[in-house]
Amino acid sequence: MKALTLLPAGLVLLLLAPGCKTKDAAKCQQGLSTATRAAQQRQFAEARQWREYAYKQCEAGSASLSELDQAISKAEAEAQAQAAKVEQAKPLMNLISSFVAQHSASAEKAAAAAVCPKEGEPDHGWCTGTRSVKEGSASIQVRFKQGAPTVFRYVATGAGKGSCALLGGQQGRSWTVSQRSGGTAERSHCKLSGLDAVVSTTDTDTTVTVASPSFMAQDPNLKRQIESEGK
Repeated sequence: MKALTLLPAGLVLLLLAPGCKTKDAAKCQQGLSTATRAAQQRQFAEARQWREYAYKQCEAGSASLSELDQAISKAEAEAQAQAAKVEQAKPLMNLISSFVAQHSASAEKAAAAAVCPKEGEPDHGWCTGTRSVKEGSASIQVRFKQGAPTVFRYVATGAGKGSCALLGGQQGRSWTVSQRSGGTAERSHCKLSGLDAVVSTTDTDTTVTVASPSFMAQDPNLKRQIESEGK
């Protein structure tokens, strides 16, 4: 009869064990939370690195790993959509910035066929008009004081998500307001070549309002908006 070969006792115990535990719950949670936080802060390279770490430390098939992947994918999609809106707004911001540079000293030539109501008519003393610029994707609404072309306001609206930085201005106060049509608008006060501007953005478009200091002295609505709206 052939003799049985005896295995070393230590090896027998290793084979009988249900399996070596190589995962670490604490490190798993660290990887999950750090990757999620990095994604929320749009630090996607770091998020992906911590995701790999989490996959090494968490149990395979964990629901937390699936949720992490969904969170990272969602954050990346939102960041891409936001970047696309910024790109979409660049033509508008370049348009208004260039327009202001050309017409910051006088608004009389800023609008073609400006309408100036006669004495006794509503809005007498003010002129309004529209300027369409071929290179841009939006028209500019012009308002100025009759006989005082340095008293002016320019307004333009276009698609995308603009900002003071895209306008080439220096950002001041930022605030959020509710809109009558629903939803909210994010607004920022900008200084642009000695003028005051408000950049107002929604989910779909941007409105830029630029006014001279002398305009706000005679029509203080924009000044009130800059100083107190949203407080």
